[in-house]
Amino acid sequence: MPLYDFVCEDCGKKFDELVFEDDDPPFCPACGSARTKQSLSVPSPTLKNPFPYKVGPVNQAFVDNVRRNEARIARGEKPACSSCASCAHAQGAKQD
Repeated sequence: MPLYDFVCEDCGKKFDELVFEDDDPPFCPACGSARTKQSLSVPSPTLKNPFPYKVGPVNQAFVDNVRRNEARIARGEKPACSSCASCAHAQGAKQD
């Protein structure tokens, strides 16, 4: 959606508004002035897009478990699976 940041030149109020290309600049919600100006926006760092956006915090225990399993596979051992006894690891299925 085309949501843009604006600032009122009369009262200094900052606000965001849904604006399409053909629309006139919005009125200020605080003072009602038509003297509003679009301001530069900073993209959200929590977007679910490729790098450099970060989706969320990383669970360090999960990362450590993955590294331990990778080391076990490199040594020719079966990876440890703590989630269930019916998974492919417990049944001895080979990983691709």
